[in-house]
Amino acid sequence: MAPHKTLINRTGYPLDVVLIVRKGDHPSLTAGTVNVQLPAGPDHEDMKADERSVQTVTYGNATNIYLNGLELSLEAEGATQSRRRIVAERGMDLDNALNTRRSCSRRAMRAVPRQPGNLPRCPEGAAVRKC
Repeated sequence: MAPHKTLINRTGYPLDVVLIVRKGDHPSLTAGTVNVQLPAGPDHEDMKADERSVQTVTYGNATNIYLNGLELSLEAEGATQSRRRIVAERGMDLDNALNTRRSCSRRAMRAVPRQPGNLPRCPEGAAVRKC
């Protein structure tokens, strides 16, 4: 069975997510990507997420079961913000957050620092859970 993640958008803005699949267990190799567009969801965790802003996404296969990184991007107030995080070495914080926990830490999902003009930060509303 192929692995899957549940993506939840709580940014208040449409969010583009790219899951980067690792080839085997070698962080230097990539087996492909999975692109997902999540509609805007509520920007507070205590609010019920719209079912469209929550998606379970299948990636990889029986051999390529790990994520090697992710890219988050959103457009808000006339500016596009994005951040790409790639695993450089097995066992490091990002690798563990993407592949060994039920949910990703906010630190691993940190996408965009707060910008002037009150632009949203992706980590506050973007979450990934391993199923």
